[in-house]
Amino acid sequence: MFSSYSYSFIEGNEDNIFAIDPNNGRVFIPATGSPGVNFDKKRTHNLTVQAQNTNQNCQIARIRINIRVISNHIDFNTIPVQNIPETTPVNTEITQVIGTGGLGNILYSIVGGNSEQKFSIDSDTGKISLVQTLNYETTDSYNISIRAESESIVVSGETVVTVNVQDVNELPSFNTTCARQSGGCSFSIAENTVATTLGRIEASDPDLPTVANGMILYQLSSTRFSIDNTGLLRTTGQLDREAQSSYTFTLTVSDRCSGCALSVTTTVRVIVTDVNDNSPIFTSNPATIQVSEDLPHNSVVAEYRATDADEGSNAIIEFSLAPSNVPELLWITLSHWTNRL
Repeated sequence: MFSSYSYSFIEGNEDNIFAIDPNNGRVFIPATGSPGVNFDKKRTHNLTVQAQNTNQNCQIARIRINIRVISNHIDFNTIPVQNIPETTPVNTEITQVIGTGGLGNILYSIVGGNSEQKFSIDSDTGKISLVQTLNYETTDSYNISIRAESESIVVSGETVVTVNVQDVNELPSFNTTCARQSGGCSFSIAENTVATTLGRIEASDPDLPTVANGMILYQLSSTRFSIDNTGLLRTTGQLDREAQSSYTFTLTVSDRCSGCALSVTTTVRVIVTDVNDNSPIFTSNPATIQVSEDLPHNSVVAEYRATDADEGSNAIIEFSLAPSNVPELLWITLSHWTNRL
C-alpha cells in the first residue's frame, strides 16, 4: 500500500510570500494574496518544509530550502565626474564601473558617447581607460554610456560616466614661414619714409582664443617699430640711413596665462635703403692758388676733395668749374672724376 504525504511550511514564510501545494510539495509565489519578493528589502528566504505521512504511522520529514532573490536590474557604484587634463597619457585608467545584481559574472560594454573612440572598458572588470589622445579645443567633455549585463540570468542596466577634459596651456607658434626659420624675417624701407607698414608676422595658439591660454601678445625689443595684435609691423617714425643703416631686434609672441605663459621668439631685421638726401661736402678747399707763368700745359695746380654721406650711385661725386668771364681762366680745366685742377 502506497503512502501519501501532506506538505506544509513550518518556518520562514511569516510574510506569506510563498505557497506550497500540500499534495505535491511544489513551492510557488501565488498570483494573488502575496506581497512578492523584493530584492531591496530581503535577498534570501530560508524556508522549512515538512512532509507528513498521512497513513496511520504519521511519519514526518523536514527539509530546509534557501531561496535567493535575484535583482531584476543592475545597480552601479557612485562614480563622480572625472576631470582629466588633455595631456593625460594614453592607456591611463580613468575610473571603474562596478555593477551588482543578476546572477553570475557581469560583463561591461560602452554603448554610447564614445564616437571618437577615445575610451575603452574592460568587459570583466569595468575599468575605463583612455586609448587615444585628448584635445580640449576639439572636445571638452564626454558622457560615456556603460551597459552591464549578467551572464547567467539576463539582467542588465546602464549608467553614464562623465569625463571632463581640462585645458592645458600649449605653446603658440608662428604662421609666417620666415619667423619659423633660423634667420628670422627681413624687411626693407627707404629712409625718411613717414611711419608706414613693413609687413605682417602672424602667429597662432592652439588653445581657445576666448581664454587667457589662447590670447596672443606681440612684443618687440625695439622702440623704433611697433606691432599690433594681428602681427602688423610698422615704423614709429622716419629712419635715417646715414645714422643707422639696419635694425635687428626680437619679436616675442606669448599667451596671457597668468603665471604659466608660454612664448616663442624670432629675429626681425629691417634694412634702411638710401635716398639721395645729402649734398657733397668739400673736405679740402684751397681758395688761393699760385702758379708760375711758365708752368707747362696740363700741369696740376690744385687738388680738391669732397665727400657725400649717401651710398652707391648717390655718393658718386662729379667735379666741375662754374662758368667764368675771366679770359685767363678759360685755359684752366678740371677733371670731373680725378678732382684735379
